[in-house]
Amino acid sequence: MKNKKLIFIFLLVGILIVAGTVYYKNKIEWQHNPVKVIEKSFEFKNKHDYDEYKKCYKYPDYIQKDSLDNIKSIKILYLDKVKDENQYKAFIDGNNIDKKNVEIYKVKYNVKFKDASKTPIDNGEDEIDYILVKDKNSKWKIDSWGR
Repeated sequence: MKNKKLIFIFLLVGILIVAGTVYYKNKIEWQHNPVKVIEKSFEFKNKHDYDEYKKCYKYPDYIQKDSLDNIKSIKILYLDKVKDENQYKAFIDGNNIDKKNVEIYKVKYNVKFKDASKTPIDNGEDEIDYILVKDKNSKWKIDSWGR
């Protein structure tokens, strides 16, 4: 009986260690994948999680909390890597950065606002480019976005 309890305790501890490791890895792993960074930024917008949302950006101090609060829902419709070398060249030349540390994605999404009069875009579909750069810790961050 004592051996069964001991085996059960070791098994339980092992499961908890594996679960904790997987949870922690998933919690930070997304920051090392540019596509996941964009997806997480949309997830955090939907949750109105301002603190986590800011972690997606290279310049988090420029993120305005009220713009997040006005979002009722937002969903990515498609996300595709930009292959136009001219877009990369323009960013790389202007920022003195190595091409391997830059990725650009075209994102089409659908957004619904609580109050559309407070935004420069309407409810519905929109499409923008996200420029991501790798920081010194090899984490991808959204540097900028736009048309």
